[in-house]
Amino acid sequence: AYEKVLSWVKAWDVEAPEVLAAEFLLAPFGGVRQWKPIVFLTGERGVGKTTLLKLFKMFWGPLTTWTTDVSASALAGLLDKDGYVVLLHDE
Repeated sequence: AYEKVLSWVKAWDVEAPEVLAAEFLLAPFGGVRQWKPIVFLTGERGVGKTTLLKLFKMFWGPLTTWTTDVSASALAGLLDKDGYVVLLHDE
């Protein structure tokens, strides 16, 4: 599975594709880790950030929560859920 995900991630010009692919696969296990992994994507308009997030959501399905609400209270509620992958899309 890692090689498949790595090939998807390499379609984007990311700084550390191996790390992003590993976090992609480990994300739902955040509840059993001592810290929750965070991947921060930046880039110009049209480079595929939203597409990458949609791929992530498609892959993990019901284990993901997608939000555009960046308020502290919204994020605290979402990040408190063990095992959920929080996809924050700041439009």
